[in-house]
Amino acid sequence: MKEAAPTSQFILLFASAAGLAAHSVLGHSDFFQALLLAAGAFAGGFVGARLSVDIKEKKLKILVSIAMIAASIKLFFDATNNQINGLSS
Repeated sequence: MKEAAPTSQFILLFASAAGLAAHSVLGHSDFFQALLLAAGAFAGGFVGARLSVDIKEKKLKILVSIAMIAASIKLFFDATNNQINGLSS
């Protein structure tokens, strides 16, 4: 876990850069939202790096699992809500 998380974040850097380039070219840039996201990502990365050093591997796996399950549930409900709203329109 302690090696997988930074590796995943490194790969995400390239995906984010590609998205940034595409949206900039298309003129969809929202710099205020980007600033808020960057500040949150920086704070989360800083806190996460500090915690990952102090937390044992087993507890880190549990925390990551909980975060992934929560994100999955949110995405499921967002998708379901979008489908319901699309049908009623």
